[in-house]
Formats: sequence, C-alpha cells, structure tokens
Amino acid sequence: MIPSPPIRPGCCVCAGVMIICCGLGELRGEFASPQVLPTGRGSDGIAIGDVLSGGGRELIIANRVSWDIMIFQRDATNSGALRRRQTIKTNWAPAVIAAADVNRDSLTDLVIAHYDDYQGAGKANSFGVCLQSPRTGQLEPEVVYQFPHGWSSRAIAVGDVDSDGLAEIVVANERVGDAVFVWAWNASSAALEVVARLGSIDGYVVSISVGDVTGDARNDIVLYGTRMFVLAQTPDRTLLPPVDYGRTGGESCDIGDVNRDGLNDVVGATAFSGEIEIWQQTPRHTLTRRGKRRCGTYTEDVAVADLNQDGLTDMAVISRDDSALLIFYQRATGGFGEPAVLAAAGATWLNELVVGDLNQDGWPDLAASHWGSPRALDPAPGMVSVWYSRPSVPVAGDP
Repeated sequence: MIPSPPIRPGCCVCAGVMIICCGLGELRGEFASPQVLPTGRGSDGIAIGDVLSGGGRELIIANRVSWDIMIFQRDATNSGALRRRQTIKTNWAPAVIAAADVNRDSLTDLVIAHYDDYQGAGKANSFGVCLQSPRTGQLEPEVVYQFPHGWSSRAIAVGDVDSDGLAEIVVANERVGDAVFVWAWNASSAALEVVARLGSIDGYVVSISVGDVTGDARNDIVLYGTRMFVLAQTPDRTLLPPVDYGRTGGESCDIGDVNRDGLNDVVGATAFSGEIEIWQQTPRHTLTRRGKRRCGTYTEDVAVADLNQDGLTDMAVISRDDSALLIFYQRATGGFGEPAVLAAAGATWLNELVVGDLNQDGWPDLAASHWGSPRALDPAPGMVSVWYSRPSVPVAGDP
C-alpha cells in the first residue's frame, strides 16, 4: 500500500477528514471519509451527469462483467446519500461511458463503449447510446451502433470537434488498426451517423480526450494509448491528420492547464510504470513531455480539475493495485508538492475516476469505481467510493 505522507511542521489535521492541509503557501482541500455504494461485477466506466432530468448530477457506473449500467441519484431527504434509481442492461460489456446531449434536445444522454475484453473476440463491434426520455425523465434502453470497420470501443469521448456548438462522439476501435470515427446526430433520420473517419492509428488507443491543446480556442482530439496522437481542428472546422508524439505508458489521459501559462496541457496515467506524465503545451502550441511523478504500482486513471477552488488546476490519480487515490495540488508559486493520499474502502482494484458536484454544495467531489477483486475474468461484485469535499482552509501561518 502507498503510505500516507508524514505530517510536517505547519500542517493541520481536521477531525473526520482524510486530507490534510500541508506546506507553506499551499492550499489543500478537505475530503470526508469515502462513502461506499454497491455495484455490479467488474465496475469500470464512471461518469456524472443529469441523466434523470431532475436538475441534479447523477453518478453513473458501467459494470463490464455483469453487462449493466447503474445510476445513483442524490437522496432529496439526505444530501449526503446516493440511491440507485435506474439499472440498464447493455448489449455488450460496457467500459468507458460519457454523459452528454447527443441528440440535441437539451437533455443529457449516455454514450457507452462496448469493450471486447475476455468475452468473445471480434463480437463487440459496436457502441451504445441511451437517450433520455423527455416523457419519463429516465434513460431509454440502449440503442446499438455498429462500426463500419473493426471492433472493441474501449476508448470513447464526447465533445464539439467541429465548432458548431453541438456535441459529437469520437470512438476508436482498439482491435483492428485502431480506426477512429466521429459520429454526429442526424435530425432527419433521428439517429447517429459517421461524419468523419480519421484513419488508422499505429498502436492501441485506450483513452480519448477532447479539448483545446493547440491554443486556438478550438477543440482538438487527443488519442492516448501505446502512443499519443493529437488531431488538431483547423479554422475551417476540419481535423488535421494525427500528429504522433511517440510512445507512452498508455492507460488514460486528461486535459488542463497545469503550469499556469494559460495553455492546456495533457496529463497521462502510464499503467505498469506507476507514474503520471505531463505533456506541456509550448508557446509554439505543440506538446512536449516535461515531467513524470511516481504514484504507486499501477496508475489506472487521472482527472485534471480545480479540486480546492483556488483557481489552480490540480491532478487526481488512481493507483489501482494500492487501492489509493492521490491528489497533487498545484502551488500558488508553481509546480506540485507531495501528493495527498486518500485511502479507499476495501482492498479491491480501483478502476476509473470522475470529478463533479454530487451533493450540489458548489464543491467538487470525487468518485472511483472498484473492479470488485483482482480476478479479471470473474471478479466479485464491485463498488464505488465517493469522497465528498469540504471548503478548504489555509494552514496556520500561510500567507
């Protein structure tokens, strides 16, 4: 297990919380002990979004082995509690999920990657979409979309990649040449259709992020896996051919400004090396790998966000085999200190990570899925750990 950082002079420890405030000039958030929710087997993808049309922020879990999606909603009588409100059976093993309005009706829908993992190679040649019903306010049964080529959509993301103000779906086929497709909603047919094929990628794509990494205020596509590629959006709203940034550890990535220069960078979790790597955007609007941080034995997922609301971008990282969540807080003077470590409930594999305000108190919370047990083929029932945040306080004596 990863040891907790020692308490240094100038630190404060608050009763009942698992994060400590440490270091001169550094503001760390406070998170309550994790609440645990039972899920299905092989809990994998995780997302937060208003998919039940209640004006809140639901927690959504994809169970890859039991082939279902579970949706938890805030209990109206207890803001700190989440209750399961809907379960959806899926067509294939659900992996990465994303919540967004894909049919352009101002309601949040759910996109589901079907991962071809251990369960019949060559059959998961699809991804799924659950539209939110304007009548019931719940998600409708999954509609399946077949790939024109290849199979296994482990990597999927949603974002505006043609600057039309509407969301598109970007999906990569992990198994056959890693062809990458962009799908968009066609109002006349009331269905999704392929609007761009971005060609094959040399290596597996296991994570996709959408955001501006070329400094022009237009969303680009970052493909992260055995190698990292960037597909930049042009002024005429098309995507350039992929730029190859070389080999990576390849487990997941996220986008955000982690060095306070006003430009978005890429942070990647490198799996077996137990690190995160930081790709900083240069003044020439290219990416260069500028540093790594050790995080444990297997870095499974990373999220980039302002976790203590000090205006600076922080990094949260899951160490899968250590059942630990590490948070790197960005210092006001620049850079990152030693991570704060949040222990997870139960010694089961931590899998995916999400950030969002689940209890609607205006502060970002953290949630992570647990695979269930270190048995890849037949895990025990999984769970989700939820860490609710509390307002940050500076360390006594800090400026």
